[in-house]
Amino acid sequence: MGLDLTQLFLRRFDLDRFVKTVGPCWKKRIAEEPKPAHRQLVVLFNPFGVALLDSTGGLPRALAFDLTEAAGGEAVWVSVGGTALAYSVLKVVEGETIEEKTVPPPEEGGLMPWVVDAEQEAWEQMRRLGIPPRFRYLRIREIKVDTVPKEAKADMVLLERPALGAELRHGYFTHRIEGPRAEEDGPPTEYSVYKQEEKKLFDVFVIQGTLEEARVDRLLLVIDAIARRKIRPEGHSYMPLISVRPEPGTREFLKRRYDELALNHELAFRL
Repeated sequence: MGLDLTQLFLRRFDLDRFVKTVGPCWKKRIAEEPKPAHRQLVVLFNPFGVALLDSTGGLPRALAFDLTEAAGGEAVWVSVGGTALAYSVLKVVEGETIEEKTVPPPEEGGLMPWVVDAEQEAWEQMRRLGIPPRFRYLRIREIKVDTVPKEAKADMVLLERPALGAELRHGYFTHRIEGPRAEEDGPPTEYSVYKQEEKKLFDVFVIQGTLEEARVDRLLLVIDAIARRKIRPEGHSYMPLISVRPEPGTREFLKRRYDELALNHELAFRL
């Protein structure tokens, strides 16, 4: 499965206006998403600008418009679906869309899309848009938080909705990122299931659409690239768990195409 998360970055905005509006804007947008009731937003300040991280791993797309309308500047919203092998990138300046893309684009006729290695491609898109690698795919659990020392400045704000309808709480802290990623590191390696005793690693992929030979071959080759990119211990095997909806005939079709591709490609996974 890998990564399924959404991130939001802002830069070149008015700091005072941002600080006054980020809480109300976030509260307004997550009111449309009542579950989970308890939710947190971490705002990290840095020379680049700010990175916003939600405890759910998701941030509403509309927040990019809200914050740049209120505080000016530029926002980059990135949503990565490692399970679906798809991603979206949105760039907004002062409330107006400057760039937007969804990869792969929606298909007509219900066909399986031309899937991509979403984690790797979105990593490259964030590089192109100037997002520092230390903030790409950053999760709250990778941040170490501390109180603000005397005569020092906070570089992190924590906003919290403790329950539905409750007033937001907030606090100011300093932060440190554990093991920050560098450009050459690429996306972090995560798996859906790890069976240590059997030395097996699994990823779950869920794809929508009608099967077609060329598109299934593309799917299998993308998974092969993911299997080669991801770090795994020596002697461990990698197996994707692929679900294509609707289901009838999927397993047999995938196995036939896998066997055919394996005649000419040394695939890095088993099916």
